[in-house]
Amino acid sequence: MRVKALVKKEKIHSFKTRKGEEIKQVQLTCIDMSDHADEVFENFFDVTLDILPDEYAKRPSIINKVVEIALIGCSQIFAGKARFNGFLVDKSVKV
Repeated sequence: MRVKALVKKEKIHSFKTRKGEEIKQVQLTCIDMSDHADEVFENFFDVTLDILPDEYAKRPSIINKVVEIALIGCSQIFAGKARFNGFLVDKSVKV
């Protein structure tokens, strides 16, 4: 599923696995800006990107920009909030 989203925050999220490995991921906090008013997410949602943090750091910042995100998976995190997995579609929807 593809959504247009306004990126409000980006951060490097890290955690340790049971084996002690540290995993780092890029996490975006977004607001849905899709054209269909009855089919948008009502709250902020988090997207974990399928990109290495080192590669992501080379890109220009996308905070306060509307981008297109392809969502490929969903999981439940703390307090029942949904976190999506996905990737950025290369073109920027709006600057």
